[in-house]
Amino acid sequence: MKTLALTLFSLLPFLSTAQDTLQKPTVKRNTVYVEAFGQGIYNSLSYDRLYRTNHKIKTSVNAGITLVPLTDYFVVATPVAYNFCLVKKAIIWS
Repeated sequence: MKTLALTLFSLLPFLSTAQDTLQKPTVKRNTVYVEAFGQGIYNSLSYDRLYRTNHKIKTSVNAGITLVPLTDYFVVATPVAYNFCLVKKAIIWS
């Protein structure tokens, strides 16, 4: 029994896999997130889409919906933003 466990334990590193460095990482372009006290001032549910990820200037557009509860009624707003980031070298978006 000890030899079987020792054999399986010694073969374990050969059965595992590592990262494949030959493949380019895929860019995840869509993000959905909840934001508190951000662009929607109170709280918002937002959607973000990345554009131009292969250029020196990275850009994204986001839009969302904000619900502000007041005593008599709800205020509904739509925060919209256009973002850009100037980079000196290639970065990987996560």
